[in-house]
Amino acid sequence: MSTNSTNSDQAGQRIDALDFELPGQSSSSQESIETTFIETSASRRPWWHSQFNLMIAVFALLLAAALLFIVFTPSPDAQRYSTIVTSDGSQAEAQATITESEQPTSDAPFDESRNQQARGDSQDVLSELLRTKAELESQQVMLWAESEFQSAIDSAEQGDQYYSRRDFVAAENAYKGALQVMQSLSKRVSTVVDGLVSEGQAAINDGKSELAIAAFEKALKIDSNSISALQGIERAKTLNQVLDLLQAGADEEVAFKDADQIDLLDAADQKYQQALALDAQTPAATAGIARVALLRADKRYRDAMTSGFNNLFAKRYRDAKKYFSDA
Repeated sequence: MSTNSTNSDQAGQRIDALDFELPGQSSSSQESIETTFIETSASRRPWWHSQFNLMIAVFALLLAAALLFIVFTPSPDAQRYSTIVTSDGSQAEAQATITESEQPTSDAPFDESRNQQARGDSQDVLSELLRTKAELESQQVMLWAESEFQSAIDSAEQGDQYYSRRDFVAAENAYKGALQVMQSLSKRVSTVVDGLVSEGQAAINDGKSELAIAAFEKALKIDSNSISALQGIERAKTLNQVLDLLQAGADEEVAFKDADQIDLLDAADQKYQQALALDAQTPAATAGIARVALLRADKRYRDAMTSGFNNLFAKRYRDAKKYFSDA
């Protein structure tokens, strides 16, 4: 009975491992075991549960962002603004960024001075190029010199590419080539207009009013102040009416040759005068008026001679003399 009671007392006691000491083990060793246990438990927690670790991570991210901003942000000197020449007649202000690899590699003062001089020269040439381009576009250059003008535009756009790469010498040469082509086109404007006016006048002479109007209108698109084109288009607009009057006058002349009546000549002369009033430069009307005048004179001559001989044969000598004098 006594033995069972002792065993139950021993079983009821809990033996704590931390309280158990081996022979020769001090209390400091026990504290070391506790510390090791706490550190082991702490090391198993995620790193972001530590405020210190979070502060270190945020600082590293901010530093990386600052470095990326400095590396990828271009310097103020790495930007340029230039006017781009486009094929559709417009001018756009375009901005291009020059990378560090495109920056001049030489810092020599002489090279830099020469480069700046070339830049200024290229800008001067570009200014004249744009002025000439605008003038040609106002003269409808695409109607009469499309291929040459487009070639000049391509050369100018190539110059823009050189300029964006800071190759100002090549840019200046490209701009000069485009300018020379455009200046040669400007010198051809008057010749082109004169050719169109001649084409319109030839169409009028051939009685083709629609072709004449088309030629004169094209000339006026190039040079709206062309007097020859303005006069030509007015002639072309009345050409059909003038042709009708000329034909009517010619018919009266034919009738006169058959009937030999002076009133037919008067009618023919009236038609030619009306045609001349519509178009003062109509040579057919002028020729018709002169021809009718000769026919009228011939008719009056023949009538006078006939009357003179009739009076002579009737022995009315005074009257005969008068008609012969008229003749």
